[in-house]
Amino acid sequence: MKGLFIQKKIILLIIVIFIFSSTASASQLYNEKNPCFIYLKINEFEENLLVISGNSPPETPDINGPTIGKPGIELEYTIVSTDPESNDIVYCYDWGDDTGQVCIGPYPSGEEVIISHTWTENGTYTITVKASDIFGEESGIASIKVKISTSRNIVRNRNMILELIRFFNIMKGKL
Repeated sequence: MKGLFIQKKIILLIIVIFIFSSTASASQLYNEKNPCFIYLKINEFEENLLVISGNSPPETPDINGPTIGKPGIELEYTIVSTDPESNDIVYCYDWGDDTGQVCIGPYPSGEEVIISHTWTENGTYTITVKASDIFGEESGIASIKVKISTSRNIVRNRNMILELIRFFNIMKGKL
């Protein structure tokens, strides 16, 4: 008996249909998002047997990059996730500054992807990243906080001003 497996996915609904060359047939409706395993016992078969199991979501992505920066300076971040079935991955990320969510891909499972952004205002921003496989299974959300500030320049300028005051006080004493 030769079998053909057909899978259709509509949002969270999966329909599984088995088509056999004999008069036997079976179908089952799955409406849960969790992975499922399909077992089929065949008493008589020839050669073409295909076994497919459920789909799992990608791992929560890793995000790496600087946690401090200055307004107007572009910062780069590396994101990566792996999918248990090695399905290609789409990444959706948000910079936390009301510029909206961006989705890119698909990329091969495990491939590092570089994203970059320039913040225009001081503040602490939370970058969030989510991975989805090409069948729509979504990972958890990864995040990293980034502080954008010009205060580092103020501290450096403050030290320079203190040095100038000391210098002029020394010079004042020599006059």
